[in-house]
Amino acid sequence: AGNLSAPNLAAGTYEAGARFTSVQIGNMVGRKLIEVRYFIFTPAEVCSVKVYGASSASEPGAQLYAADVTNDVQGQQWNTHTLAQPVTLASTDLWICVEFTNAVTQPTVGCDPGPAVQDGDWLHSSADGMWMPLSQRFPVSINWNIRGTVE
Repeated sequence: AGNLSAPNLAAGTYEAGARFTSVQIGNMVGRKLIEVRYFIFTPAEVCSVKVYGASSASEPGAQLYAADVTNDVQGQQWNTHTLAQPVTLASTDLWICVEFTNAVTQPTVGCDPGPAVQDGDWLHSSADGMWMPLSQRFPVSINWNIRGTVE
């Protein structure tokens, strides 16, 4: 689905993420994640693309990649970040995230119209230090517009 809108989040630091399970990765093991595409509604003060490995079904593991994309982000459109060091897919979970800091309440990372699919709406908030599906934080049912390209 295309971009519908973006949830308004209070000032603070967040990570919007999508978890891709080992089952979803399936026969792509050994291939490389080469870019991350994400929709930005309103650019944040600071923005980074992050990729994590497996930990549990409710939080990511070790950080495999991170890049500050603050100066590259364009609002009201899809943005593409090419990984400086591609991440080789393993037969474990992979989390693709966009971390952002807002000085004011605003919509930042775009979302589809929903309904939410499992692992499509993870949100970490610096306010409580927890990863939770957005649907557990607010009465919405969406998926983040965060995608990975594998070669």
